[in-house]
Amino acid sequence: MLLNIVIPLLECYLVKYINTRKKKFLVIVAVINIAGISLSPTAIYICTFLIISFIVISYIKHREKKDICALFFSLIPVFVFALLIYRASLLYTAGWIVEEKNPFNFYTDLKLFVGSGVLFYLFLFSLPMFLLISKFKTAKYFISYYSFILFLLFINPITAKYIAKYFSSGQTYWRIFWLLPIGAALSYLGILGLVFTMKKLQIPFNKQIIFIVLYSIIIGISGKYVYSNNNNVLLINTPYKIPKDIVEVGSQIKTTKVIRIASGEEGAMYLRSINNQIELVYTRYSYMAGFLDPNSQEFKERVLLYEIVDGEVDNYNDLGYLLKKYDVNYLLVKKENKKLLNYLSAIKNNSIEIETEKYFLIKNNLINL
Repeated sequence: MLLNIVIPLLECYLVKYINTRKKKFLVIVAVINIAGISLSPTAIYICTFLIISFIVISYIKHREKKDICALFFSLIPVFVFALLIYRASLLYTAGWIVEEKNPFNFYTDLKLFVGSGVLFYLFLFSLPMFLLISKFKTAKYFISYYSFILFLLFINPITAKYIAKYFSSGQTYWRIFWLLPIGAALSYLGILGLVFTMKKLQIPFNKQIIFIVLYSIIIGISGKYVYSNNNNVLLINTPYKIPKDIVEVGSQIKTTKVIRIASGEEGAMYLRSINNQIELVYTRYSYMAGFLDPNSQEFKERVLLYEIVDGEVDNYNDLGYLLKKYDVNYLLVKKENKKLLNYLSAIKNNSIEIETEKYFLIKNNLINL
């Protein structure tokens, strides 16, 4: 996620502001906040927590209250976007419902984030080390103090349950771990180790290569490869980062008016990212629940249409009625869903409009029956 670029940039310019007190850096911070929010609504609380941490650091360093007001200025875009999202949410009838498959547990999230633990424990080891031996004050303030503030305010089992409930959700709390400056801490720890071997141990530079290689190997072999089948990562070789069949279908639909499509999981997730003239009968559960009461007849009928097209249900008694009721123009059906394809092929004038390696886009004639 590109927030992993936004967060270091925010930290960099917040450090510059606190060190120099130049207001131009606050403007840059505000602009970076806008970029972060444009990438993901997650930035609303991530950027806020980051800046609050730096407000504390600034007060510790300078003991001036005006810095608190100045840094809050950079949060204005965050508050504006949060207000706009809140006003938009008032349009929804049933409220946004987030499915919590498992109850939130701080220690479970921490365990998943820590992985093998080597890099995280090196990070924890580095924090007091910087306070004790580093002569570089910036490292003390913006690695050690900053991390301690994060642990005190946001990353602990006491406050985590409230943050997960009121700011993020149990399923997305783990993103707050992104705020920990693990990369910067391990890089600086490596530099200190290199300086120690050179000045204290008097090891010549050509032999220090061994230290650099060993340290790099420790970092390289620690943890797990993120983009693996074990992590259920789907590698997609298209510029859109969307399955190529969905890209083909969305790109080939040429229309100036809105058309309604019944689709299975992939289409429901991605089709509108390619073509905004498409209206989907069913999308994500939490999105649909924002418009409709999950207990309502319409919600249940839309779910049934989704399950039929996705191949989860093979009873088609109500299919014609539902397609006509919701004025469905097309069905995006997997080629492997042969029972539904055979059923649709028996309907007069139904036709295959688009064919890809994986899907048929079928023009619906059931609505005319």
